[in-house]
Parts: sequence; C-alpha cells; structure tokens
Amino acid sequence: MPNFYVNNGQFWLNDQPLLIQAGEFHYFRTPKDQWAHRLGLLKQAGFNAVAAYIP
Repeated sequence: MPNFYVNNGQFWLNDQPLLIQAGEFHYFRTPKDQWAHRLGLLKQAGFNAVAAYIP
C-alpha cells in the first residue's frame, strides 16, 4: 500500500516529495467519446491530478 503523508507543508508519497499538478477537465462540455483522449493528453503533459467542476 502506498505511504502518503504531509510534512512541513509538503506532500510525500513513499518517502519521495510529491508535487501535485492538476489540470481542469470540463467533461460536460466534451463529447463522451473524447474523454479518454482528452484525459490522456493531460497525462502526457505531466499532470497527475484532474479537477472537474460538477454543474
């Protein structure tokens, strides 16, 4: 099981510092058949989290 914690305002995962970089995904404005592609683009760009507004 991964070891996640916060120390001195820094996120840590398995004793390595973790910088969370999130991209916004407006799923309700994107055709469902494009979701996987768009999320893949975020991952390729180096994002490791996704924020999504729920209308």
